[in-house]
Amino acid sequence: MSDKAFIYGLLGGAIAGYLAKPKHRQITQESVASYIVFTDGSRYYAKSGDTGQIVASDNDLGAVLQSVVNMVPDYGSATIYIKPGQYDMFTGVRVAKAGLAIIGGWVWDWLGDWERGNVPQTYPGVLIRLRADGVKYFDFGWEDPNVPGRPMRVAMIGIGAYASDASGNVVRHTSSVFIYLRNRVRHSIFRQMFIVGVGYGIQHAKTVPDATGLQDVYFEHVTCEYPYYKCIDLEQGDYNIRLVDVYAGWNTVDTALVDVRNSFAVYVDRLWILGGSQKALRIESCKRVVVRDIIIESAKGSNAIEFANTTDGVLDTVLVNYDGTNSPMYILALRTNTNVEVRNVYAKYKNNMYYLDGSMPRMINVRFFNVNNNTEYRSENRGVATIPAGQTRVTVTHNIITTPTKFQITPLDQPPGKLWVENITSTSFDIVTDTAPTSNLNVAWYAEV
Repeated sequence: MSDKAFIYGLLGGAIAGYLAKPKHRQITQESVASYIVFTDGSRYYAKSGDTGQIVASDNDLGAVLQSVVNMVPDYGSATIYIKPGQYDMFTGVRVAKAGLAIIGGWVWDWLGDWERGNVPQTYPGVLIRLRADGVKYFDFGWEDPNVPGRPMRVAMIGIGAYASDASGNVVRHTSSVFIYLRNRVRHSIFRQMFIVGVGYGIQHAKTVPDATGLQDVYFEHVTCEYPYYKCIDLEQGDYNIRLVDVYAGWNTVDTALVDVRNSFAVYVDRLWILGGSQKALRIESCKRVVVRDIIIESAKGSNAIEFANTTDGVLDTVLVNYDGTNSPMYILALRTNTNVEVRNVYAKYKNNMYYLDGSMPRMINVRFFNVNNNTEYRSENRGVATIPAGQTRVTVTHNIITTPTKFQITPLDQPPGKLWVENITSTSFDIVTDTAPTSNLNVAWYAEV
């Protein structure tokens, strides 16, 4: 056999082998779902993902979903895929199973995307009209406190919902909860959702004393507008609570829009808050906290950000602006914290920079702009002061947010004697020399909190 014939034979065999291989089949929600929910425009149905048989139908999406959930064994798990469409929901779904995934339309190939973290950033194709106030629409978790080996795992991805009247107009509920989390919810994700007009967007509340709280729960790409109370209200996260890419706006009652309490290992990243009748963000009684990349627009009420009874925390990269008329009483409320650092903050205010109860946290590159006197106050500042010829001191107005504790002074001319700082107050300090100079003495100064 010639070399050319041998090469052609190898090439032909390779091509034939490739063509004989099974082709990659894209994983879709429908192909992996235990149950598929859909609408014909007037009624809602659920069919088995295995057999295609209709297993439930109703005019209430809540009733259809509850029928499906009831088919899952008590310690079993299932995936429910809701196909794109508009649905009315009058009643809630109570879920106490080992695991449940509820996936909305347009979140294609969700298993792979969940792992890779590249779900398309589009509004979901599933829109639920929430037709009744006072309902916990998606109610997850166990009622027993800490039964070993029985955490509940939840995935809820790609769903939009708004409080609605019969005509489809947006209304505002006062007590409904879109997602309600009870005890021992663990290793769970709530992603790519928008929620409008409910009492609470997402709420966690332990329903049994001494129960285990949230563990390893992730909230990402969540938009919640016009809640009556709070967008996200987490009573207790035993450990590892993450809020990433969250938008919260415009509540009615004087309370925090985003509220995280009694949690260990809290991570908040890329949070945009608009309004907030009382507080925009509150972190209370938490340990190991990182809050970063926050924008708070049209802040008002008592304070924009509150850190209370928090140990080992960092607040980093924050922009706060008031709405031009109203301004929060305090930009920062810092209450009895331990080992908390605040850095890279810029805020405009009319009333007060901060409220402090306890020791001052370390502050780095923090700036507050007072719109009343067009003056900026900093956590650190520097400048050049001049001791006039024949004088022994000069008073420096430092524009630091509180009484500075650290100083550095450097003479720019030959000093006639020693230099030091005294008479330090919240607004000024004196640079003093023991010998009056014969000509003006320029001194560079640096001070920080």
